Amino acid sequence: MSALPKHSRRVLLAAAALAATTACSNIPTRSDVHSSPALGPGEGNAPYLRPRPPADGDTPEQVLLGFLQAGVDGDDDYAVARRYLTPEMAQRWRPRETVTLYSGREDVLVSLGKDSRIHAAFSSPGEVSADGTFRRNLSDLPITINFAVEKVAGEWRIAQAPDGIFLSDSVFRLLFVPATLFFIDKARKSLVPEVRFVPVQRAASSALALLAQGAGAQMQLAVDNPIANLLAPGEFEVKLGTGGLAQVSLERDVKGYTLSELQAVISQLTATLQSLPGVSRVEITSRNNLVPTDSDRIPRPLPGHRPYVAGEKGIVTPLEDVISGGKQLAAGLKNQVLRGPAYREGPINCALTPDRANLLLSLHGEAPTVMALGSAYNRPLLDQFGYVLLLARENPAAMLVVDGRGGTNKMAVPWLAGRTVKEASLASDGVRLLLTSSAPEGDNRVDLVNIVRNRDGSPRALTDPVQIFTGLTELISASWYAETGIIALGRVSLSGELQARTISGSQQVSILPTPPGDSLHLAGSNVAGLTLLQGVSGSLYQAGQVGWVKLGLQGWEPAFY
Repeated sequence: MSALPKHSRRVLLAAAALAATTACSNIPTRSDVHSSPALGPGEGNAPYLRPRPPADGDTPEQVLLGFLQAGVDGDDDYAVARRYLTPEMAQRWRPRETVTLYSGREDVLVSLGKDSRIHAAFSSPGEVSADGTFRRNLSDLPITINFAVEKVAGEWRIAQAPDGIFLSDSVFRLLFVPATLFFIDKARKSLVPEVRFVPVQRAASSALALLAQGAGAQMQLAVDNPIANLLAPGEFEVKLGTGGLAQVSLERDVKGYTLSELQAVISQLTATLQSLPGVSRVEITSRNNLVPTDSDRIPRPLPGHRPYVAGEKGIVTPLEDVISGGKQLAAGLKNQVLRGPAYREGPINCALTPDRANLLLSLHGEAPTVMALGSAYNRPLLDQFGYVLLLARENPAAMLVVDGRGGTNKMAVPWLAGRTVKEASLASDGVRLLLTSSAPEGDNRVDLVNIVRNRDGSPRALTDPVQIFTGLTELISASWYAETGIIALGRVSLSGELQARTISGSQQVSILPTPPGDSLHLAGSNVAGLTLLQGVSGSLYQAGQVGWVKLGLQGWEPAFY
């Protein structure tokens, strides 16, 4: 092993370009890096950046910078990046293990250390695991990655490197695309989405391969994956044709599948492929025989698009009949002063009394029965199976489950001990649950948990939480806004200003107009293209192009059905 030069130098890596450079300088944005169209194997056009291979006489810094930038080119299993490694390291290195992101707004700092060590320091927005799961850091996290170099045939090469590649967040968005994988709830009633990132050059085949592997660890307990037996590795092929057509060829025979099984796998396969850009139609063949795809499929429930609030009495639609106080939706509750309304088209509707300590449960439009809860509760959650889910606001030990006949059960939520639950929001698939909570020490967060159900749809357990990135502190409200995206209200950490924003399932953030200072509840629907706010006194606001427009109606806790 050759020793490093005795002097130490620091080199800065520009976010999207690399080239040979002198010490203490920014790498020029015009360099050997260039972009060109690349045709993936039957999956359409995709732009990519081509790195330069190592040059004779490269310094250790230049070798490391070249290696980092070579992550943009996955051709031949990252052949260019492997040329920066020693032969032994090139054999051990697993580039597809992870993608570590660095902020495109800042430079990557490369510095020489002692004992053949060299370091890369940068701010990381997050990383993507081998299964395409994006783990977003709650803020750009400063990290340092350690490498070792040695000379091979007189040239510096990297002898120790972590598995995976490194990309700026902007380049990552060019090379990877979000794919929504669809699984099926335990009752086989709804498709349940999970977002993964796949290489843009082989997006369709990668998405189906990940679908066959199954849901992530947190969701696995709550969903089924019947397609796993059909999409065996190496036994299917995907081609993208003209007019948005995706053609899937299966080597396995589907003749032995029951109609319900076939409907399930067709539902998963078509919905997953249609989540990719440019795919609108799916054609499936099994051993060269066309598989009919026009049979009934398991539905893909979209977010609600009709707004409702607790009016001065009853549950009302706030955008209709404003003069008369809003159009009444739940006949059995129309004469009740209430809070926490939960409405869906069906036999059951419910709400809380104004002190939030009693549940008003109305069946088939009849006068409600009153169930004492004993303490203040958050808005009830009403699912498609006829169950009402309730969480106490302070230090909940369990989630209360109420069936349509008033029977009760409990699901333990030990991780919420000592916390204040500000809001709960159930996705339209009845599986994914958002919980906004805070702790006395100031830990404000939004968590995703999944409801594990029996085959009849009855809830039996909650999975462990996974924290969701919002970029906000002092969170006030968070709920589902899109199929995989949420809408949140809170404060910006640096300025402390109140802000409303949407966060897509692919972690893209959009800032809404500055909300009124007394805002308490925020709800929106990308299906309806509508966002509503409620102030302290029940004032309602609708988001406009340049700000919030006050509605001529009081209402509390807006939501969508």
